[in-house]
Amino acid sequence: MTSETKVFFRKCSTCGKGMNEGYVGEDGSYGCSDACWFTGEYTREMYADDYEAGSAYWTEWEEYDGGGELYTEDGTEL
Repeated sequence: MTSETKVFFRKCSTCGKGMNEGYVGEDGSYGCSDACWFTGEYTREMYADDYEAGSAYWTEWEEYDGGGELYTEDGTEL
């Protein structure tokens, strides 16, 4: 029996864990969950405005696009 490491294409800017889906901000920040994205004073209303302006969105990465690093679930760079 073999054990393969699951690969993640991005790393959450808040908790540091690997992620294959989540929020993306215009400033290059990533959030793997609502708890990690809506921190401090950033609200859902602010996100709605940013989404409408095209400066923040939710997405999924299904395959490696050749750019950036790869990570393990705990955020360790591969």
